[in-house]
Amino acid sequence: MTQLTIALPDEAQAYIDEQLAQGHYPTADDVIASLILSAHKQPSQQDSTVLSSEIALLQAIYQGVPIAIQQRYDELRESLHEETLTTDEHQELLQLVDVVEQCQVDRLEKLIQLAKIRNVSLDELMQQLNLNRSSSYV
Repeated sequence: MTQLTIALPDEAQAYIDEQLAQGHYPTADDVIASLILSAHKQPSQQDSTVLSSEIALLQAIYQGVPIAIQQRYDELRESLHEETLTTDEHQELLQLVDVVEQCQVDRLEKLIQLAKIRNVSLDELMQQLNLNRSSSYV
């Protein structure tokens, strides 16, 4: 991966901050990479709908599990490993496992849709997006 230092206008930085605050991307690097990949091929008017779809899919792919849910899940997993998990916490953990797994399923569906739009295999798309095949939220 290449590292690059750039100066951004205040408006561009505000956009990145907004995307991060809304949880659409985990890092500023991901926001910029997504925009560059989306703009890689100059869209014609016919391609603008496809580009809009790609942007929406990229945002969904990078969104991940909401932070509060991930934190609570991690806390409960720690309690499970320490063998201090109560019965109520165990039930909560089981529910959170379902939520996290559904997030993973949703993300995979979006990856498949984007691969179809770009007419590439899922593996190729994951390489393009610099995603690890075995990466997960948990």
